[in-house]
This record gives sequence, structure tokens and C-alpha cells, in this order.
Amino acid sequence: MKLKKLLPALAAAGMLLTLGAPASQVQAAKVKYKIVKHKQTKYYPYSKINYTYEQPVLKGKSSAIKKINNSLASAYKKNHKSFKKDGYSMAKYVSNLYDTDIDLYYYELAYQMAEVTQAHVYSGKKYVSVGYHRTDSAYQAIHEWAEAATYSLKTGKKVKLTNLIKGNKRTVQKKIYKAQSKDNKSLLKYKSLDLNKLEFIVKGNKVYITYHSAMYSYGGYTFLDPVKIDK
Repeated sequence: MKLKKLLPALAAAGMLLTLGAPASQVQAAKVKYKIVKHKQTKYYPYSKINYTYEQPVLKGKSSAIKKINNSLASAYKKNHKSFKKDGYSMAKYVSNLYDTDIDLYYYELAYQMAEVTQAHVYSGKKYVSVGYHRTDSAYQAIHEWAEAATYSLKTGKKVKLTNLIKGNKRTVQKKIYKAQSKDNKSLLKYKSLDLNKLEFIVKGNKVYITYHSAMYSYGGYTFLDPVKIDK
């Protein structure tokens, strides 16, 4: 298999890798929590893949806290299910390269594949947000980006962007665009701002919307410029 054909096939498997120091236990401004780290390693004859997922668990007995923890647990289960499907398939495919085309086999890359998710928790008086730093690592290709979810500490439900930035669809889109730097405005011209799909964290009285980088680049744990919350 040609290398130019190999990369898209590997990228399609959706590997997730996160870089950064692991968290242990942290105390937020309003909510205490701990990080539960899930680990797993899958071996094949000529490859290996590691899995690490940081799952925040909020401390408290209120119904809202329980709902949030259930949602965070569901996010982990969904991610792990995806890993077992796509990650295993990726590692098996790479292992088979040794038998099918020795010229394309990279020993170190085959044994350094990993799917890791690092969690960052932001807590305030009304909301708690979880940001996930992720990187697609597909043997010879890497894609890094941020994902996020924000919850109401009163109801335990996920908060919609339109709950925080008021107005109709076009008005909210204009507020987001107006708050951006010149470079970000140029980027947004080529992106569709679907308000129902935008992910974000809340810090103070501002909303930070996640920015997804282009394939095969290091986008990092990055967000668009903040937009002020409407009272």
C-alpha cells in the first residue's frame, strides 16, 4: 500500500491522543472533584496501543451533581466504546503491515500509538465546565483539538449556548464574530456556526467556544476569543 493511501485510511479510524501532565485531585472554586483515570493496553503481534481517559467526578450529593456525574460517566463509556472499535482496528491494521509491506513498517510508531483524553474542570457559582484535550494520532498522522461541555449546578443539565448569549440565530452569530480577533474572523468566514453543535466552557462571565483545528495539524487545546454572557 502506498504511503499517500495509508494516511487517510489510518486517519479514518479516529485515534485520540492527548498530551499533558495527568491530574490527580483538584479543588475548584465552588465544586470539589477528583479525576478518575481509566487505563488499558491492547497488544498485537507487531503493534501496541495504550488508552488513558480522565473522567472528572464531582463531589456532592445533590440531584444536580448526580446528573452531571452520570453525564460525565456516559461520556467516558462512549469514548471507550469508540476506542475498542476504532483503536483496536487501527492497531491490528498497523500490525498487519509487517506481513504485507515491510517497507512501510515503522517499529517505534507501531508501539507508541495511544488514545488519551485529558480533562480540565472549570467551576463557578452557576456552572461547571469540562474541557477535553484530545489529539487524533493515526500511526503517522496527528490531529489535536478541544471538546467541551458545560452544566448547570442548579439543574444538572447541559447548558445551551443560546441560554448564555441572547438573541436569534443571526444575532448570536454576530456577537460571536464581533468578539473575535482579526485572524479568528478570517477563519470563521469559512466555518458554519451551528449554534446547536458548538461546544464551550464558561469562565467567569465569559463563554469560550472550542476551536477544532485542521486535519494533520497541531491545533491544541484552543478556543475562540471569549464572548460575554448576557444577563
